[in-house]
Amino acid sequence: MKITTSNPGLVLFLIDGSHSTGATWGGGAEILADSIMKQTNQFILDLVVNAVFDEGELRDRIKLSAFIAQGGEVNWALEVEQPSESWLSSEQWANSGRKAEGSKAPLWIEYSPVGKTPLFEGWSKVKQVISNFKQQYANSPIFLVTLTDGDFKELLGSKTDAEKKQMVEIFDNLKAENNFTHLVVHISSDEQKPLVFPSEAPDDEFGRFLFDISTWMPQMAFDNPQETKQMRRAYVLNADPGTLTKVLELGSKVVYQNPMPESNLVFEGEEE
Repeated sequence: MKITTSNPGLVLFLIDGSHSTGATWGGGAEILADSIMKQTNQFILDLVVNAVFDEGELRDRIKLSAFIAQGGEVNWALEVEQPSESWLSSEQWANSGRKAEGSKAPLWIEYSPVGKTPLFEGWSKVKQVISNFKQQYANSPIFLVTLTDGDFKELLGSKTDAEKKQMVEIFDNLKAENNFTHLVVHISSDEQKPLVFPSEAPDDEFGRFLFDISTWMPQMAFDNPQETKQMRRAYVLNADPGTLTKVLELGSKVVYQNPMPESNLVFEGEEE
């Protein structure tokens, strides 16, 4: 993403805050929601350090927006009051994270798992935010991160084929612009093997739907020349804690254009 003060980027998070994110990883001690919050806040801290502050001065290079989808609502996720345009300037968000004991990163985003997962409503919300942003910053890059542990029944079971098709078309229209990236990270507590940045869609309807609404990963994301030979989707299925950490770290580096060498991620089609 090419970001400047005159051409700022928009970073949005849509986070699944449903009751199921209160489960633990593989029956262990760490809760999915805690990992999601930890890595999301670290992502935001990385933006502060590497994109917003320059030689001790704060530069308005990143607008930030975040929503939690839980229960029957899609709510503003940041501590700062939601402005009418639904994004914050760097001056508003960079120093607003709450310091918390035991946390390396300040807490910009906190939530308690509850209810179902209204992600379709969440995607409709962020689509409107993106449309409003484009009216002010027509050529600025946008990086959307969707984080969910939802399964087929929860996310797609109640949706008609027409509704699913319409959502894919919404993202197809957004993807028509080269400066839009949608990173979809599906999280699983069941210790299934993660599918990381695949080049082809999975065979099942659920996996294919998430693949279809994601974008291709920007080529500069990969420092290894071998990786740039094959287009890879900005999509992860069944992420475990380690994969979640590495993928969001890579995502933050895409925003401020710093490829991540030696990520140790096992890509689809590779052997461990």
